[in-house]
Amino acid sequence: MEGLITLVCREPGHQGEPDELSNSITVVGREWCYCPSGLKDGHAWEGIEGTTVEALRRMTVLYRDHMHGNEPVHTWEPG
Repeated sequence: MEGLITLVCREPGHQGEPDELSNSITVVGREWCYCPSGLKDGHAWEGIEGTTVEALRRMTVLYRDHMHGNEPVHTWEPG
């Protein structure tokens, strides 16, 4: 899927705060990548199904809002 983000940074120190989420994307190899913090180095890239930066931002906020609860991810209401 050309033009969609296929790698996302899962480095714990790069997750930022919900109101500070970055729109920055970069290219690694030939793939579009997204890091919530927008930092340039120290990433832990994970492959994902191609998606948009807007969808990733919504999911990052949902994850932070629910990560300490016991609700399975598939039961979360979309933001």
